[in-house]
Order: sequence, then structure tokens, then C-alpha cells
Amino acid sequence: MIWMLERFLTEEEFYGFSRDVTDFVRNYLEVNAAGAHLLDDLGFPEMLSKMQQRIDAH
Repeated sequence: MIWMLERFLTEEEFYGFSRDVTDFVRNYLEVNAAGAHLLDDLGFPEMLSKMQQRIDAH
């Protein structure tokens, strides 16, 4: 779903949203490490890695 947003948001909005999502998830994991397995099961680590690569390249 996140990648679909790229079609509907401006480039600036999309990369801002991507940074916000990655920051939110990382902060959540720092506070609630017990929930990490849920995010692992949903594929968040892979998604975060891909999002960070795109943010860094931008």
C-alpha cells in the first residue's frame, strides 16, 4: 500500500511520509520490543530497509 501512495502524493509528500513511517516504526520498536515479532511477521523490517534505501538515494 505504501508504494501505491507514491502515485497519489507529490515527491516531497511521499518522501516525508516515508520518513515519518520509518521513524514511527523505529520509535515503536524502541518502546515496545515485545511487539517486534508482530512487525517481523508483517514484513516491516524488509519494508523499512527498502524505504530507507529510497530515502537515502533521494
